[in-house]
Amino acid sequence: MQPRHRQAMYALLDRGTAALAGLLVVFALTRLLGPKLYGVFLLAETIHILLLLTLEQTPGQALIFFSANREDEEHLDVLRSVLVVKTLAFLILYTIIFLLAEPLAQVFGDAAIAPLLRLLPIASFGMILLGTANQVHTGRHNLALVFRNELILFFCLALVFGVGWLGGWIVTPFAGMAALVAGRFVAGLLATRSIAPELRAVFRSTRTTHLLKSLRYGALSLANTLGVFVFTKTDILLLGLMASKASVGVYGACVAALAYYRMVADAMNLIVFPRVAARRELPLDQLRINIRRLYLGGALFGVLFGLPLSLVIFFNAGGLLALVFGGSFVIGAPILILFGAWGLLLPFFRLAGSVLNGLGYPGDNAKTTLLVGAINVALNLPLIYLFDAFGAAVASLLSNMLGMALLLNKMRRRLGYS
Repeated sequence: MQPRHRQAMYALLDRGTAALAGLLVVFALTRLLGPKLYGVFLLAETIHILLLLTLEQTPGQALIFFSANREDEEHLDVLRSVLVVKTLAFLILYTIIFLLAEPLAQVFGDAAIAPLLRLLPIASFGMILLGTANQVHTGRHNLALVFRNELILFFCLALVFGVGWLGGWIVTPFAGMAALVAGRFVAGLLATRSIAPELRAVFRSTRTTHLLKSLRYGALSLANTLGVFVFTKTDILLLGLMASKASVGVYGACVAALAYYRMVADAMNLIVFPRVAARRELPLDQLRINIRRLYLGGALFGVLFGLPLSLVIFFNAGGLLALVFGGSFVIGAPILILFGAWGLLLPFFRLAGSVLNGLGYPGDNAKTTLLVGAINVALNLPLIYLFDAFGAAVASLLSNMLGMALLLNKMRRRLGYS
């Protein structure tokens, strides 16, 4: 098997395992809690996702970008700098979230959200450990170890939720969050063993010459990340404010189906982003050829793998929801159909952003996603008011399609096409 095919296989296995881990959690909690209590859990987990994106993925992009094709000493300097950024962000953000837990619970009209938010630092710490290990391996194009770490996460979550289900103690959103925290924390500790030599070397020195570069790149990536969050997760938060918690739960179950499509798009991102970053200084003609092959190959691969699920959704969305989440979620069938259509376009959208980041233009990504995020909020407000959760799905689809068109245009311009 050729190296690039082996990398593609591991990337797909990695993202597939991550998607299965997420679906395992959703399956267990929707079955055990029902739409309303799952909606309460989902609101807290959505806030957690925002914090994780800020703490973990944003500086992690800088780690992959600056360590691609670097020598060992420079790679360690990058890793050390990014760990400083992650630590500072962790301390600042979780001080804020701890202080705001009660007010946020009041805003969403449910006191049960506050204790869930206070559990988030432990859950995030585990995911930061896991993510840092995976980012080190991605920068070194070692996706086999990334896959192994995601497999560890899957089995940790399966063990915790299996014991909780059989023991009958996951009956509240807090118990569900506690199970999630435990699984992620143990997985993070185990994954850290795969970069133990790098971490030992990191702590032998205080050299952080990439600190400002990591902060600068991370700030641009953060703007992009916040924009992505706004137009992928704000609908859940707005539903929590404007509709019932049961609507949040049903909508969240339908969103979980997108995990399959994201799995494939993210797998291709693990290949496209570091490879573009490593080739960004090639002559323009060679760069265009490389990017065209990487982008179109990854996007078409995503469509090919997404089509079977979309066909099932188009012909039997209600039956799929009943089978996976239970009969009380069947009302979300029209929402799921919209997401099945968007899933086929998602790889084109996701990989356009990956190419821009790899070329060193995260600012283009950031401006586009912030603009589209604002449009998504503007669409969600009237559409949720008029059509409840279905309106949120329509707003999400329209804004994502606009974002895809804008990113494709920026990618073409950066490659010198008129």
